[in-house]
Amino acid sequence: PSLMAAFRRGPVARLHQLPAILRVVALVLIVLALARPQTRDRGGKVEVEGIDIALALDLSQSMEATDLYPNRLEAAKRVVDAFIARRNSDKISLVVFGKDAYTHCPLTLDYSVLRTMLAELRLGLIDGSSTAIGNALGVSLARLRKSDAKSRVVILLTDGNNNSGNVTPSQAARYASAMGVKVFTILMGPRDKQVAGGRDQFGRPIQVQRRHAVNPKLLESIAQKTGGKAFLATATRALEKNFESILDELEKTTRKDVAAVFEDALQPFAALALVLFTPTTALADPRG
Repeated sequence: PSLMAAFRRGPVARLHQLPAILRVVALVLIVLALARPQTRDRGGKVEVEGIDIALALDLSQSMEATDLYPNRLEAAKRVVDAFIARRNSDKISLVVFGKDAYTHCPLTLDYSVLRTMLAELRLGLIDGSSTAIGNALGVSLARLRKSDAKSRVVILLTDGNNNSGNVTPSQAARYASAMGVKVFTILMGPRDKQVAGGRDQFGRPIQVQRRHAVNPKLLESIAQKTGGKAFLATATRALEKNFESILDELEKTTRKDVAAVFEDALQPFAALALVLFTPTTALADPRG
């Protein structure tokens, strides 16, 4: 009798647990399907329309002026960030300049990293005692030199005149023209700027008007020589409209292999879960 009892408690006797096990497996498969697994088509190519863009942003001391809220630099950063957020297939580089010019971020499609690096920009990060517009264009062109995109542009945001650097704006404009790169310039703020002038008797900051050198004719000349356009932004909304106007001017091109092809792979998990649920329901029903 004891032998027969042991036999009854063996694998055959444990079959009554099978429906519960299958239900657990089915639930796991459903969870995997809801996670939307994807497969990558390594052999395929995807065509993506895009433009290669170098954004050159002025970090000179005059960008602290508060005629654009809260100051010129922060206003520019907000508008540039919104511009980047609307892109989906344009390679974008970020160049910063003051007394000299530097690549802050090379051409990339990783907008998350680019926006993070943009947010980190602040006055004092580089020497902002003067403005090297020619060098800024030169570094921007270097970022675009190896680009194979049909459309390549530089968007230059500045609030001053060229008074530093070893490349003149005229030379840089000629290089851009020879490369087929359009330069769009944006002069930020009016000639008179608001700067901190100490504090009043109640400790409140005093803003005073100071005039600084600007050269709109220079920026117009750069844009004209390269087939771009020159804009003036005396308010944040005007700055936003300038970027919208620039986008209208840009010509689209086609680039291959700049994005991976992904396909949903949830169907096998969902189908198997359905198959498992059907028999488990029958097994669990004592009338079955």
